[in-house]
Amino acid sequence: MVVFQNNNGLLMAKAYLVANKGLTFEEKENIEMETRGYLKAQLPKYKVPHSLEIIDALPRTATGKVAKTVLREMAQEVICNSVPAQA
Repeated sequence: MVVFQNNNGLLMAKAYLVANKGLTFEEKENIEMETRGYLKAQLPKYKVPHSLEIIDALPRTATGKVAKTVLREMAQEVICNSVPAQA
């Protein structure tokens, strides 16, 4: 899970799930819904991530650690790309 800042300056939490390769879109959606339901049942509301994304593998650094900066950039990129361009 990573925390990033959205366009309004609010801190948002995003969780990344690593799933088996070869899953269909429907299977990934089912996993996401089941995970979200489980987290809502187990955690206080403020600790549940705002979004979940299923990826094939976590990005790694040269030493094999999880590259959290890359995950934050991925989360921020989705926010930036979802904002319509101003004319």
